[in-house]
Amino acid sequence: MKKLALFLFLLTIVFDVFCQDVVNKNLFYVKLGANCSYVKGGPQYAKDHPARFGLVTGLEYERLIGDWGISLGALFSMQGGKEGFWSYNNNMFVFPVSLNYHFSSIPLTLRVGMQYGVRGDVYDWSMPISAYWSWKKIYLEAAYKHGVKTWNPNVWDAANSSFGQRSSSPMKAGQSRTISLSVGYNFFSW
Repeated sequence: MKKLALFLFLLTIVFDVFCQDVVNKNLFYVKLGANCSYVKGGPQYAKDHPARFGLVTGLEYERLIGDWGISLGALFSMQGGKEGFWSYNNNMFVFPVSLNYHFSSIPLTLRVGMQYGVRGDVYDWSMPISAYWSWKKIYLEAAYKHGVKTWNPNVWDAANSSFGQRSSSPMKAGQSRTISLSVGYNFFSW
């Protein structure tokens, strides 16, 4: 029993020394941040809707390949816009996929990708562009998400149909624009 314990102890030391030169290739992050979003006016709106503040939270996975990385995420994002007493709450689950570049000399990463958001029958495609600075297991991220296509069948189209008819045309709800600042923590990696 003592020999087995000594063998396992020595194996652990050898494994620790070997792993010091190995960079973790798979990273899992938990993320929490604040959103400032608005809805760019669609065809039936004469103007854009003022900003609405909300939260973003969720999990992200990143696979590193040299200085490059591929990220997948599952986030809950509070987005939308306001106009007077009316509020367009586009709170949805978003699934970003991005290509990341990690600079070797400074702890900065740039990422570009696409994200798909869904809430019931409201869908949103957007392009996130972000930069994050990392220190040990913590990162700070600043992101801008430019809505490419939004479809909301529950928006009333008063200009082209009678009252009570739903709009079946894409882009009737306008396009989302979101700026977010968030903090992430790498809770698991290998």
